[in-house]
Amino acid sequence: MSASQPISVKFEGSDDTLTISEAVAQQYTFFQALLDGGFQESAERTVTLKEISRPIAGVVLQTRNDMLKDITRENLLDCVVGLDFLDPVAKDRPKLIEDLGRKVLRNRWHDDQDLCRAMLKMAFDRPLIRSLISGHSDLRLACAPFIVENAEQVAAQWVTNSSDGDVMRDFVTHLLRDLKCLIDEGTCAVKLETLKRFLMDATGSASFNEASAAILECERLADEGMIVINEPGGAIARDDSFSVAIHGAKHGAFGGECDYSLSLGALHPIPSAGGSADIPLKDVRAFTVSAEYLHSSDDPHNVFCFSPHANLSVDGGDGGSISIQETYRFQCTDSHTGEPLPVFSMGLLGSAPSATHSMGLLGAGLTVTIPFNRHEAFSDKETKVKDIKATVTI
Repeated sequence: MSASQPISVKFEGSDDTLTISEAVAQQYTFFQALLDGGFQESAERTVTLKEISRPIAGVVLQTRNDMLKDITRENLLDCVVGLDFLDPVAKDRPKLIEDLGRKVLRNRWHDDQDLCRAMLKMAFDRPLIRSLISGHSDLRLACAPFIVENAEQVAAQWVTNSSDGDVMRDFVTHLLRDLKCLIDEGTCAVKLETLKRFLMDATGSASFNEASAAILECERLADEGMIVINEPGGAIARDDSFSVAIHGAKHGAFGGECDYSLSLGALHPIPSAGGSADIPLKDVRAFTVSAEYLHSSDDPHNVFCFSPHANLSVDGGDGGSISIQETYRFQCTDSHTGEPLPVFSMGLLGSAPSATHSMGLLGAGLTVTIPFNRHEAFSDKETKVKDIKATVTI
């Protein structure tokens, strides 16, 4: 039998056939049994395709260059599914994926959200599509926002112990990292509620707190706890896990205007040698709320995560109290709901707790500076920082 004898490809449910060369067939492992004489039809060099339509077979069953020319935005998904089924031989696979990815990016097909959404969904079942997305960072970034629509598939990757499971976990992990980068850059349109629902579904959790604990691989997130600060502007208040302090300031950080700000690690200097307890509220332009987690861990991979929220009020002098709670609304909001987002601190527990200053301000942790714009209400009063009723909920 001549080695150059063509191969006839038939299609289920159709009388149409497609004739291909042996050189084309050798590009795919699907045809290897036929080429080796293992198919019943091999004597006649015919094969029947059930999984690929005649029009798509006409594209993918060509020489590599001709195939790439005929792949369009409209037939891309069907073609990559067909290629995944035919299974390109190992030596040709990397170049095919590289060339196909370049065509997608060069023509900016990855700007089509529906295309990226469908491609990512297919990738969980199709290794070639998975490799196509993984091998091109711009395409992976375009697909990353749609990982939130595949919580069930994401959850399944942490169940299997197979080597394929390891490959899939790497794929999912890279997509999640890309999603985080997009969120950090402010270029991702995923709503906060959608992200919360994804995390709950992916971890099989009944609440977002439970999901967060699962993600951080701890037994649970700590329940809310409230610490009463008996000496605002002075001594540090503590419970079993946290130290907190509140100070008043006559000006913003480094002597500038007062505005909302965050500090991690080294915090603002103490307002005066004796703290800020005796500063009159009429002179206060900002409050700093500082919090620090007290414990360490022998495991360098363990983490802490907490969010402090201050509740401040002061006697109004007429039997009532003046709440200055509204000053503690940090100017970082959910773009979809307009609601203020919580501020939080997160880090590793694998080192000793940081030292605290003896004068009442924490040396490490998280400090939130919030402007105080109601000082004029105290212009004729002797009310001082130490007169504030203050609690911090963590």
